[in-house]
Amino acid sequence: MTFVRGNVLLPRGTPFRENNPWDYVPNLKQGLQKETLVPLPEAMVRVVLPESGALVTQGLTNDEGEFFLRVPRRGKYFVEIFFEGKLIALSFLEVKEEKELDIGTIDSVSTAYALWKKKEVQAGEEISPPLLNRLQREIEKFWKRGQGLENLRIWKDLASQSSFKSLDPFELIEYLHFGFDSTGDKLLIEWKAKEEVKASLFYRSFRAGHYCREETSFQREGQFLLKVREFEGYLFYLEVRNRSHILGRTPLYAVRAPILPVRREMSLVGRQEGPLTVARREVSGNRKLVLLDQEGKREINLMLKSVSERNFEAELTFSFLRRGDIPRYFVREGFDEVEFTIYLPEDHSVFWGPVGSSQGVKIAREDWEYLLRRFRKITPQISSGDFIEVGYSLPFAEVVAYRGGEYFRLFSNVNLESTILLIGSRKLNSLDFEAVLYYRGTLNLFGEGLFEGYVIELDFEGKFEEEVEEENRFGRQWGECIGKVSFWVDLEMKLRDKDRKLG
Repeated sequence: MTFVRGNVLLPRGTPFRENNPWDYVPNLKQGLQKETLVPLPEAMVRVVLPESGALVTQGLTNDEGEFFLRVPRRGKYFVEIFFEGKLIALSFLEVKEEKELDIGTIDSVSTAYALWKKKEVQAGEEISPPLLNRLQREIEKFWKRGQGLENLRIWKDLASQSSFKSLDPFELIEYLHFGFDSTGDKLLIEWKAKEEVKASLFYRSFRAGHYCREETSFQREGQFLLKVREFEGYLFYLEVRNRSHILGRTPLYAVRAPILPVRREMSLVGRQEGPLTVARREVSGNRKLVLLDQEGKREINLMLKSVSERNFEAELTFSFLRRGDIPRYFVREGFDEVEFTIYLPEDHSVFWGPVGSSQGVKIAREDWEYLLRRFRKITPQISSGDFIEVGYSLPFAEVVAYRGGEYFRLFSNVNLESTILLIGSRKLNSLDFEAVLYYRGTLNLFGEGLFEGYVIELDFEGKFEEEVEEENRFGRQWGECIGKVSFWVDLEMKLRDKDRKLG
């Protein structure tokens, strides 16, 4: 397999880009030149096969317009760049034996060249390259108008043609169907011919260097059943030969085995910065905590009297790749590191305290017992002598992969809708001022790029213990915390749409 990296750059002034072009001017003394190119972030990068157009892999560009993908060795591919559903740019890619391949910049030059290569594929033979300058200028005009390349005349002409007939000129193959069985660990390939033929299936995984072969006797129809590895990609094509030794074959196809929905229990240990208090005020009145459990919504009424209400922010970071129980397909995609991060934003993170005092937060006994029962792995260790706070956060969470110092987001929660319950305490009857926080909540992280269509469901609880150096024990400010955070997690990754077909 080969790891491919590149970046997508468009001329300034195109409506697709979102970043400020001044951030990317190499020399401000020269001014902002007409030919300045700026990155295109959050663009979908699709790698497809020339013959069938089948998807090999996909990903998203990061803030610098860069992408990083894994493809099989010894193959030719087209790289398609989409933004907001529009085809923006193209590149032609030929992979040999490289372990890593940097294809450089995808721009109007690479797009014009790729369109010519598509025409060559349709013709089934090499053709002399035309002058690409005119096509390049036409592409840039489409960009300035905010139009996709689907409206280019050359693209429409290519879309209306098919090169399949040259692979099977006598139309021996009537149909080819393929998909995964209900377990997801077997690929079923069914075929039918118009006469008796001897069928050969050639296939290999993305990791393999050579094709394997399975063959049938002379028959009109049949099927092949292949054992596949979770989330591994496979290339295959069918070749048939009749009794007159006439050959025909299908285009080359690509499929990726699905992720098996297995629930995993794991413990994560990471680092936390915060909670850092950003605002504090004294409040009175009523508040509500709305929490979700298996029985539905539960509202917790809080009665506040001269309560300290504080907004805060925090960041929790865990390493995924260092965990032995994390699926290995993350490693196969070539990432150096995969991190799970939870951000508690100041606008959606609140603490109220103290709990239980006459000048503080009053909670009904049955509600307080309900909050404590929600913790199954670890029971909050609090007593009447502690300064106790209760609160919530609507977090932003993401799973981010790193390669060569660049990051690529794989999963995130789309909306800040999942409430995390927070209970905090500090000892008041000793010199141990360190804060202890307890977390309880659920999160749904939706896949992006390579993992589009999948969701990670997290049911977790955690504990944060502040670390303070002895020399700074009495010199630190309230709310400036850093320390170890431990999470106990039930995790399941599965298809977001249960009715989605696995083929």
